[in-house]
Amino acid sequence: MVGFAAASVAVAVFADESPVTRVLLGVAAAFLVFLGLRLWRMSAGSGTIVTVTEDGLRFERAGLIGWNEIEEVERRPFMGNAAVAIHTRDFYVAIRRQRMWWAYPLALLSRILGQPSMLFTEKTVPVDELFEEIERRRTAAPAQDARTAARLSR
Repeated sequence: MVGFAAASVAVAVFADESPVTRVLLGVAAAFLVFLGLRLWRMSAGSGTIVTVTEDGLRFERAGLIGWNEIEEVERRPFMGNAAVAIHTRDFYVAIRRQRMWWAYPLALLSRILGQPSMLFTEKTVPVDELFEEIERRRTAAPAQDARTAARLSR
């Protein structure tokens, strides 16, 4: 990302293009630098990306995303790596809860390309363990909800 920003600055400064092109490339460079700094800042966290709980998935910055908000969880390959894809009812739920307004264009592109709202590769989490734990807790959650509803109705 820094390379793209540096290339945009170099082209904006040294190109014999119109002033409009220089301004657009400068804005693109500024946006890439800003995005890179935001992502770098976000990477400095506690180290726990996701925690699987009885109520749903808990994220350090997005908080709890309940099982009722998750439509589907699947294993899939992503760029040659095994991955766990999580499809939510509201595609932008994690972005909205983290107040990451600058990430909406990337999320919109992911949605257009048919990518899930959340994707974890084996480079970031142990994919097999995550998938098994999500499926175990997710399948147990509706049964617990049904028992609770039954107890409340008696």
